[in-house]
Amino acid sequence: MNDNYSQVIDSVLISAKECVEAFGVGDNGLGYKKIIELIEKMEYFTGLLGNLDPSDKEVNAYITKLNSILIQITEALVGKDSILVSDIIEYELIPAVEALKN
Repeated sequence: MNDNYSQVIDSVLISAKECVEAFGVGDNGLGYKKIIELIEKMEYFTGLLGNLDPSDKEVNAYITKLNSILIQITEALVGKDSILVSDIIEYELIPAVEALKN
């Protein structure tokens, strides 16, 4: 994995952890601001995933898993459930993104 991918992954992880931290201390206003930053970084991140080999079964499985996580986050946001948003980011999104570092 090249440095650009690593930098993007690190940036996504930092934003994700900032979201979790803000929601964890009850600062929903900051948490939602951090969600916007995270979404912007995730857009770039998912764009980079488009450069991977689409015929690779592992790549397809990863993208399917990531899409599922993002749908869950979206549904929690629509439901205005900041605790669920935080939990999904902490226990599903962060580990999924960290998996690409290894």
